[in-house]
Formats: sequence, C-alpha cells, structure tokens
Amino acid sequence: MAAVNGDVEITLGSEDPVTLQLLEDDGVVPIDLTGITVLTLYMRDTDDGSLKEITGAKLTVLDAANGKIKLSQVSADFPAAASYRYKIKFMDLATKQHFVPDGSKWYFFTIYDVT
Repeated sequence: MAAVNGDVEITLGSEDPVTLQLLEDDGVVPIDLTGITVLTLYMRDTDDGSLKEITGAKLTVLDAANGKIKLSQVSADFPAAASYRYKIKFMDLATKQHFVPDGSKWYFFTIYDVT
C-alpha cells in the first residue's frame, strides 16, 4: 500500500488499496476531513475524455485528522492500461463543496500493464 499526495501509479490487476492524503495549498498541512460528507473521486480518461466517478464503500476516510482517504479498488475497476486525470470532491460540515486539487489543476492516475 502506497501513500501518495499527488500522482498515482498502479499495476494493471492490482487490488492493493491506494492511500491518498489531502493537503492544504501549502502542500504540507493536512486537510481535516472530520465530519465531511459526499467524498467523490473524479477520474477523466486522457484518451477519450470520459468521466468515471468513485464514491461510497470504495472511497473512504482512513484518518480524518490527517486528511487520509483510501481507494479500495478491485481489478475489474481498471480492466486495461489507461491514464486518467483525477481530483477529489468533498462537502464540509457547512455543506460547502471543496475540490483537491482546486481550480483547473488535476493529478494523474496511471494504470500500467507489465506484460
């Protein structure tokens, strides 16, 4: 299991959970996720532009105080080598919507085939 703060790389067929840490704009201070709702991972395919959303049991808060979330994928979630741009959305206690990263920036999520 790898903890990342930005770009993600996994091997095709991997079912190892991926831990992501959401950080403030300074890139150091964790975003406190205590009490958040509507945690969603948006992934845009870099080839065809299609959008995949992951939420619910596959995307959970692992450590709220330290801004850590866990993606629990299975091999069927990513059936082929691909590249995505991704960002995460959550709602805070005041029902304000937040995106990480914010603005037009996206991180990259790449699935590699080693065969």
